[in-house]
Amino acid sequence: FFSGVRLGGMRRVLRHVPRWRGFASRPHLEPTAQVEALSQMNGLPADVATLQHMVMVLQQQAAEAQRDPDPAIVQRVEESCSHHFRENALTGDWVVYSPNRSRRPKQIHHTVPGHRYVDTPAHVDNCPFCEGNEADTPPPVLTYYGEDGKWTLRVVHNKYPAVSQANDRDFGQQHPAFQSAIDGNDPSSNAMPAFGHHEVVVESPRHDAQLSAQPREHTVMLLRAFWERGRVLRHDRRVRHLHYFRNQGAAAGASMIHPHSQIVALPIVATTVLNRIEVARRFFVRHQEPIFKRIIDLELQAQERIVEDSDNFVAMVPYAALCPFELLIVPKVDGCFFEDISEDQLEELGDILHRVLRRLDTALGAPCYNLVIRTAPYWSRQAYDYQKFFRWHCAIFPRLGLGAMAGFEFGTGIFCNAHTPEHDAAELRHVRLGELSEFAAIP
Repeated sequence: FFSGVRLGGMRRVLRHVPRWRGFASRPHLEPTAQVEALSQMNGLPADVATLQHMVMVLQQQAAEAQRDPDPAIVQRVEESCSHHFRENALTGDWVVYSPNRSRRPKQIHHTVPGHRYVDTPAHVDNCPFCEGNEADTPPPVLTYYGEDGKWTLRVVHNKYPAVSQANDRDFGQQHPAFQSAIDGNDPSSNAMPAFGHHEVVVESPRHDAQLSAQPREHTVMLLRAFWERGRVLRHDRRVRHLHYFRNQGAAAGASMIHPHSQIVALPIVATTVLNRIEVARRFFVRHQEPIFKRIIDLELQAQERIVEDSDNFVAMVPYAALCPFELLIVPKVDGCFFEDISEDQLEELGDILHRVLRRLDTALGAPCYNLVIRTAPYWSRQAYDYQKFFRWHCAIFPRLGLGAMAGFEFGTGIFCNAHTPEHDAAELRHVRLGELSEFAAIP
């Protein structure tokens, strides 16, 4: 738990504590020996010589002296022990954990009020996704129907796409943007046509059908729509990578209240995706074991950051979570393509995802969040067998206004998180799934 840097900072703090002066005056000891000396002098085993126990001793000494503990000393001990860096093993990103950042004074508030779905009508006349307004969207490419014959989910082309459905002629090499990309004479103006598929999954005919408040079958239905459309889009030879995502709430970038998700098929593989795959490949070359398997084995053994566990999936708060309450759902079996999972796995994934979303909504009051499914590219410049070292997985990023991207993050690439993953995982585990936040409940 302790590093030499942190112990060096603590040495200055502990000189103010009478019983620890002997320990503080031993700078020649190695960090391990320093912890052992601290343990012996205070009668505590080394594995409990942590922040909580040091603060407890401070409070006990203050009580014996019939005075309140010095808050400055307590705060300095806490800061010396709690500030630390962690490296995200899946991405190589560094995260700095600074719990006291959440207590800093604020003159500007960016909080977005939580949306109470109990206050949302079941139908809005001018909403293009509501039942009866089907003519306001393009024709569906996939539709699910209920027992009453009415539609329960529709997949349509996005009327305002990030990428366009160009035909072969428009995507040909005569396109000036494509020509500049292959010439390579001017790297400052490298470009290519933004071809692709951008589809919207309308999750329900109801305007107020928040996903976590619906039966688990609705979550399975959403995943099945992802799965079916992905199996179709991947046959387009121009598509190299598929993205599945859900933006919940204004803080997560959603422009519509009506519950919906999106699918984007791209002709390129983003650099971030390539870097993530390269990190996994290097780990496999070095250890002859997939990094996902290693992480799952260690997390299941430790049980500190596990939130949900099933036969084929595990949901956890990552060891180096980029933001508070970040969650990963990772399959326990090898497979780099989400589109290749079985029907049974799809059902099981829907069950664990539904439980995780209910935990988030209950613990955090129906927060805004981004949900993404990361799957391997189909065609890329990396000529590797992704099945050997990469696994598709689902990631959820709650947008709580804590640890958001700002100047420090943009400048260094290091994320700042005011929550520890162990604390977040424990809070989510303790949620009683029978209770649901009023922000997400439907009358």
